[in-house]
Amino acid sequence: MDLQTQGRHVLKQSRANIHPGLPPSDIARIAESFQMVASQGEQMAFRFYDLLFERNPELRPLFPSGNLSQQPAKFFNGLHSLVLHLEHPQKLRAVLGRLGERHQQYGVEIQHYPPVQDALLKVLTELGGEGLDGTTYEAWANFLHLIRAIMLERHIPTVPAEDRNGILPSTMMADKAKRILLIDDDRLLLNLYQSYLEIQGYICSQVSDVAWAFTHLQMSHYDLVLTDFQMPVMNGIQFRKNLDYVGNGLWPPFVLVTGSLSQEVRRQALESGFVAVLKKPHNLTELTSIIRTVLKKSSDFPENVGYLTKSGGGRVD
Repeated sequence: MDLQTQGRHVLKQSRANIHPGLPPSDIARIAESFQMVASQGEQMAFRFYDLLFERNPELRPLFPSGNLSQQPAKFFNGLHSLVLHLEHPQKLRAVLGRLGERHQQYGVEIQHYPPVQDALLKVLTELGGEGLDGTTYEAWANFLHLIRAIMLERHIPTVPAEDRNGILPSTMMADKAKRILLIDDDRLLLNLYQSYLEIQGYICSQVSDVAWAFTHLQMSHYDLVLTDFQMPVMNGIQFRKNLDYVGNGLWPPFVLVTGSLSQEVRRQALESGFVAVLKKPHNLTELTSIIRTVLKKSSDFPENVGYLTKSGGGRVD
């Protein structure tokens, strides 16, 4: 079966499975696994903060000592609230937006999110036992990346004191960072991309399967999407084609990354809406160069905003 025939077949099979909001199967996995550890809620919350501060003592000053005794209960109740909103994406988005604004007021920066995600995944693994298998772990990881993405939508990074050059702190706020969605079934590569690109000043979100990529593009907004070609369920080109059947059509520029670059793959990619193709293996300088070029060319592109289907269609503001 050639690429074009395979693409039509997968599109026909998968078009009806694009769900507005979070992937239903992962909603069930997250809810069920959380229910298993909910009876150990206090233990989970205290273990989370012990692990967080043990691994990242620099985060301790973000929590005033007078409020720390109440923090575990607040944390557990907050996480419980997010789980309850799994099937209500608009409400979930609203809650996370407010949460992100509060956390910026507390002084939380972009680099503070990964340690929180890692600590929570570690605690869930410890307490979840056999109920937190590899698939459920990935569901939680993708959910936490969605939480981070929405919480950081209005985030404006502060410039470190050593970079202010005498300018008053109140005026030293960086421009709004460009947001990139990274899609690949290789989590190690995603972590490498994200770590490097965020050092360059971008805000990145990562997903390990296309179902969560649909979720991100419906529930949040991005300036660029970087997707692998060969992935389970559907490849990167088929994923981009499927977006023609979702939302309002205002999608950000897409860049395809592939180790199987042929003239046919390149043609299919460009005809499907990709603006560039990057061949593997590549170095990180090449990655940065192509991202900068695409973002510069697409500066007048209408901003992709979170779109959710609701009784005929509507946008989530």
